[in-house]
Amino acid sequence: MSTTDASTTPSILDWTIKYTDGPIPIPNLQFNMKGAKTIGADAGGKSIYKYNANLQTGGDGVITINNLEWDKYNITINSANTGLNISEVCSTQPRSISPASTITTDLLLVPLSTNSLLVAVTDTSGTLLQNALVRLYKTNYDTSQNTSACGQTFFGSLTTSTSYSLDVSLSGYASTTISNIDVSGASGITVVLE
Repeated sequence: MSTTDASTTPSILDWTIKYTDGPIPIPNLQFNMKGAKTIGADAGGKSIYKYNANLQTGGDGVITINNLEWDKYNITINSANTGLNISEVCSTQPRSISPASTITTDLLLVPLSTNSLLVAVTDTSGTLLQNALVRLYKTNYDTSQNTSACGQTFFGSLTTSTSYSLDVSLSGYASTTISNIDVSGASGITVVLE
């Protein structure tokens, strides 16, 4: 450490150490991948999707899916069966796959929380924004976290409620508040900052 003022001694005001171990690939993880294109509806009026497959990673925690057509795909896991929640996806879902392209999607998972909220923060072009301050609150709950390098933050151990509110702010963008957020099971929301 050094200083340009000989009358002061440099000092450390704050020091944070963050340790992460992993990520560790999860073998044989079951998940669902669904495209946005529909081919009709069933007798009950529910959409029938052109691509809707239950899949599983290999022993190395990786799966390669070939011959997908262009579409927007969403990946989900059955938290009750796996005991896990998706805590981060370093790209917003659904993922667009263009003709003759190859993309990689990494899912970061955490132990199951019955009710949770995954918050993604983007700009108006859809770019995920890191280090945005996200405050989730309601009566008897108030927690603030910053988005990760993937522009997301995960709130676990929540109660089922429709009364959560979010305040999201980031230098250079207009702050925003969203009220009456519905949290039930593994919930998610994307917040767009202008």
